[in-house]
Amino acid sequence: MAIPPPPPPTDKQLNSRNRISITIPENSVDRQASPQSNSASTPTYSNLSSPGEQLQVPSVPIYRRHSRKRSSQVLIPPVVPHNDEGEEDEKDGTDASRRRSRSRSNSKQAATHSVGRIASGASILMGAQFFAKIITFAFNQALLKFIDPTVFGANAQLELLVNTILYFSREAVRLATQRQTLSDKKADVYRFEGGTVAGTVSGTSQQVVNMGFVPIIGGIPLAGVLALIYWRSSDLQEHQEYAGVAIAVYAIAAVIELLSEPCYVISQLQLEFKVRAKFESIAVTTRCILTFILVLAGRSVGLSSSIIAYACGQLAYSCVLTGLYITHGVVNVRRNQGAYKPLAIQGVWSDPPADAMSVSKKEYIDPETRKLALSLWVQTIFKHCLTEGDKFLVSLLLSINAQGVYAVVVNYGSLLARLVFLPVEETLRTFFSKLLSPKTLSAEDMELSITVFSTILRLYSYLSLFAAIFGPKVAYYFLNLMVSSQWMQTDAPSVLATYTCYIPFLAINGALEAFVQSVATSQDIRHQGYIMIAFSMAFCIAAYVFMGLLDLGANGLVYASMINMLLRILWCGQFIEKYYHEKYRYQWIKRALPRLVVVVSAIAVAFQSHYIGVAITTAQLSRQVSLAMALALAVAIAERDQLQSVGLKLLSVGRKNTQSTQNEKKEK
Repeated sequence: MAIPPPPPPTDKQLNSRNRISITIPENSVDRQASPQSNSASTPTYSNLSSPGEQLQVPSVPIYRRHSRKRSSQVLIPPVVPHNDEGEEDEKDGTDASRRRSRSRSNSKQAATHSVGRIASGASILMGAQFFAKIITFAFNQALLKFIDPTVFGANAQLELLVNTILYFSREAVRLATQRQTLSDKKADVYRFEGGTVAGTVSGTSQQVVNMGFVPIIGGIPLAGVLALIYWRSSDLQEHQEYAGVAIAVYAIAAVIELLSEPCYVISQLQLEFKVRAKFESIAVTTRCILTFILVLAGRSVGLSSSIIAYACGQLAYSCVLTGLYITHGVVNVRRNQGAYKPLAIQGVWSDPPADAMSVSKKEYIDPETRKLALSLWVQTIFKHCLTEGDKFLVSLLLSINAQGVYAVVVNYGSLLARLVFLPVEETLRTFFSKLLSPKTLSAEDMELSITVFSTILRLYSYLSLFAAIFGPKVAYYFLNLMVSSQWMQTDAPSVLATYTCYIPFLAINGALEAFVQSVATSQDIRHQGYIMIAFSMAFCIAAYVFMGLLDLGANGLVYASMINMLLRILWCGQFIEKYYHEKYRYQWIKRALPRLVVVVSAIAVAFQSHYIGVAITTAQLSRQVSLAMALALAVAIAERDQLQSVGLKLLSVGRKNTQSTQNEKKEK
């Protein structure tokens, strides 16, 4: 039985705020299909109302029939009727002004709270990254006594395979979804059956979840193709037993890790840094312990190849990480009774506030996010080739034994980059994506971004001074302390000394590219992709000159990487300067430059360090450490005002975060 339409409203009803209240009886929905209706594409609103409950509908009647079966619980979004009386108009204007003021205040509080969560989450993420890298470093150090350079070289090639699969599959999606935010979204007041509404919290969350399935769809065939190519072209089978099995296990581990992406991206959208830190720490610990146990077990039973132990450890890491993320996603949605589904692709209907029953468009992925992800994907291809280009060239030009030596050197040389620089880059991308969003950008946000960005760059400049001055001098002593004598007979000490001078390029380029990726448009990213092609060609030419013509070996590869990073730094610098326009011209560069007294002190210390020479004995190491402490004291004295200012700002952000949390608790 169909619900009869309500009688036409009177003039008094149209000019008042009163609404017509009707009751929808149970089993009153027309269950008969009507051939004239076309409701297959018409969504249905629903809420938690029970049959028989009174619902508020607009005064203007809506005549609409549906041929499909629908729920008796229907919610029509209320439409505020037009009011012609001047006195009430003035009152409405005052109320609207108050609502706008309250909305701006809430938005500002939400932005402050978001920045505070990012700042606090950065320390948690850095701590987790530090723990993961330290435990990995410690277990690798312990394994150096049981395995030879050939195994390290084979494992380096297989790690390159996994990183390539994961990077090409998910990096663009992760960067694109970081632009999304929930702070400016509407509450889930209403929704359609079988889907969510765009512009709401659940709608945005579902669109991000849907994007998380893209890496899975693209990663499975990519893993199969790359594993097959690697198995046919690699020389691992000539040096390692079970190399084919290890390649297959690594590819399967990459696919399993991609299954966690829908839950990962929604966790990042909700700024759950603590969750990510905990899950990654557990997974890394599992991988290290299992690998170490299997290596020792293999030696006890006479298994000559240890590459299977590394493969099983990587598989365990992927299974644990994916299981934790999926469990967390399901439990979180059930606890909050969310409308989005973290383990299913669900449609999102466009929001039709004017006509609730009109036919609306159904989308699965936000068009802007999809367009941005495509642009970023092209860029990530070139970026990965540039970042991992040294490993590609090493696998082509060096023997498997030399690859193991280079892998150990990179493991030690990039320790600072992995412990500090990488977490900072990820935090900066999240921070600038939220702070410099075009929808909520203000002059205060621009000033804050310059302050944070220049402070990070200045800190990196000081770390660069220490790395360039003392790195080559203490590299030999450090390596001799960590590895056995057979490793010292190779060119590992000289390569490590050269690599320490490469660390400053890694640090500064990482911070600059994190900023560019946070604010660049699709057109900017497309243009950057073309620039990356030119940089790739320059890198290959430089590598050929240094490694081929000059026969510098792995040292030549480090020199070519320096040239590549320098080109990328120059391009990012001009992009950032263009972004800040005339008002903030060169401000971020001026504030990032080190103090003059620090530069003078660094020059004096560098001459003294060169006079002492390479630290081979403990006495020479002590003298180098004393010089480093003197330079650190000069930095602390020169930057005492800046350190105090940053401390006060962090304290202020912490207080605002606490106050915002207390206000939210009071409102609840």
